[in-house]
Amino acid sequence: MQYRVVKNGIFKSIQGEGYNVGRNAIFIRLAGCNMMPRCSFCDEHFDEYIIMTEEEIYKKVKRLSPSNFIVITGGEPTIQKLNKLVKKLQKNGYTVALETNGLLKPDCEFDWVTCSPKTDNLEQQQVDELKFVVDKDKDKMLQYIESIKENVSSRYVYLQPKSNEIQNIQTALELISDNPEYRLSMQLHKIIGIL
Repeated sequence: MQYRVVKNGIFKSIQGEGYNVGRNAIFIRLAGCNMMPRCSFCDEHFDEYIIMTEEEIYKKVKRLSPSNFIVITGGEPTIQKLNKLVKKLQKNGYTVALETNGLLKPDCEFDWVTCSPKTDNLEQQQVDELKFVVDKDKDKMLQYIESIKENVSSRYVYLQPKSNEIQNIQTALELISDNPEYRLSMQLHKIIGIL
């Protein structure tokens, strides 16, 4: 099986968002997305990619260890067949997380699933965490979050201020104040200036 991997898209860093924030992680950033046009806040450059096999990916991951936490992200990773890659990583002792927009169901089981919805037509029905990119329109955001929560169950709900902008941070804090089950997720990696 071959995968489209973003150029320089396998790297070690910390998880900068959500429940696993601050955790040592190896990222596998896959190319391509099923959201067209792209989201206005998309900061990924996945038009340039290389083709790799699961064995090549595994060897690169192994060289980046020690870390036993893998985050498969994109673009949108579920547009590629992930079963062989994920099984190989799990078989070799890695915990494998998925970051998805939820439009497609993955073809395998992950240890952790983060869904950051961008539209209402979600295939995912159960995830570990929902992560919403929050802008300044509080009422619209609350309505959208609640509509997604009606169809997708999650252990956690994170609000991530769009681009870490102050007005979006304020909206997230107001929503959390009114809904104590929501949690704040800042993009820590961007705040401290790393990948």
